[in-house]
Amino acid sequence: MEKRIFKALGLILALSLVAGIVYISLLGENDRAAATVSMYFDNIANQRYEANTRLCTDAYNRQFDNVNDPITHQFSLETALLNHFGLINTEHYVVDTKRNGFWLPYVGTNTLHVSVRVNPRKSGNILAGLVRHNEGKYIDDLVTLVRDDGKWKIADINIRSSAIAKDYQESKASMLNFQYIQQTAEGFTIKENTITFSALDPIKRRIITFNLNKALTLLNNHR
Repeated sequence: MEKRIFKALGLILALSLVAGIVYISLLGENDRAAATVSMYFDNIANQRYEANTRLCTDAYNRQFDNVNDPITHQFSLETALLNHFGLINTEHYVVDTKRNGFWLPYVGTNTLHVSVRVNPRKSGNILAGLVRHNEGKYIDDLVTLVRDDGKWKIADINIRSSAIAKDYQESKASMLNFQYIQQTAEGFTIKENTITFSALDPIKRRIITFNLNKALTLLNNHR
C-alpha cells in the first residue's frame, strides 16, 4: 500500500515537473512576441529601418514597394506615437510592450496581439523606474504577430483604427509633403523647398531634421 502511495506521489511530482518545464518554455516563447515588437521600435529609434524587414512577414513587407516607403512608414509611426503620448519634443524615450493572450501550440490560432505605450526615459534609479511603469495608457492590440517558421513576426500594425490612426495619417502626409531628400537606387535627390522658421511646428521640425540627417548619413556611408 505504501509503495503504491510513493509511486503515485512520484508520478504526480514527475508530471508536475514536466508541466512546469513546458509552461516555462511556452511562457518564454510567448514573451518573444513582445520582445520582437520592442526590437522593432528600438530599430526605429536608432534609425535601423532596414533591420526591421526580417522582423515582419513577407506579406507585410510587400506593402512597401520602393526604397523610401519603409522609412516613411516607420518614421511616421514613430512620430505618431510620440505625438500621441505628448513626447514629440523628446529625444530619449522608452517603448513599453504588453502581450495580450497566451499562445498554445496546436490550439487556436498562431496569432498574438501586443499593446504599446511610450514614456520618457528617466534616470536609472529604482523609484523612477517604478513611477515610469505606472505612466501612460497602452494602445491596445496595436501590433499583431503570427508564427512564421517557428518565429514571431509582425503581420500588422493597426494604423487604421487605433488611437494613433489620425496622428499617423497626419505624420505621413507631412513626411511626404516635406520630404526634402528622396533616396534612389543610385543615391538621393534633393528637392527644392523653402524653410520658414516662423511656420515650423514640432512635427515639421522633426521631419526636416530627419531629412537633413538622412542626407548626411547617405553621404558619409558612400566612400
